[in-house]
Amino acid sequence: MNHALRPRRLVVALFASVCAGATQAHTGLHGTGAFSIGFMHPLTGMDHLLAMLALGVWACSMKARTGRWVMLTFPAMMAVGFMFGKSGDSPSGLEAALAGSVAVLVLMILAVRNAQPGIAAPMVAFFGLLHGWAHGMEMPADAASGSYAAGFLSATIALHLAGFLVARQTRLFSRSRLQD
Repeated sequence: MNHALRPRRLVVALFASVCAGATQAHTGLHGTGAFSIGFMHPLTGMDHLLAMLALGVWACSMKARTGRWVMLTFPAMMAVGFMFGKSGDSPSGLEAALAGSVAVLVLMILAVRNAQPGIAAPMVAFFGLLHGWAHGMEMPADAASGSYAAGFLSATIALHLAGFLVARQTRLFSRSRLQD
């Protein structure tokens, strides 16, 4: 049995469970301040959560330099998208595009190893822009935008690193099992 395929199967299973329902809205976010509300935002919507974890998993499959650029591009473009989203205007089909970003990232995990920066970075930049836009639109009216943005960007980076580390540990575990 090929143990190296197990992480891919896990990602597909997670994606399939999300696709069974609609993209979840972020309701009931409570916190003591804008930072905590912003931090919780990516953790409470499956579209954001899975996209950010998937990006970390995909980055782990890339050459180190490309993976780092991908993981830096997403939050950088989220900050840009956030500025657009604060205006309250929504591009048509934003929710579908967010769900689609999860689908594409999962497909990239399954199909593309060692992606070239010229391919990965623009795609990831676009997805980051969309996710940031959604964060800006869903920011509470009374929240301090700088603190809120710092919160969701911190959570985003943490989720990227979590996906990366889980993929790396799973890969290392699979290699050691194959050597036994």
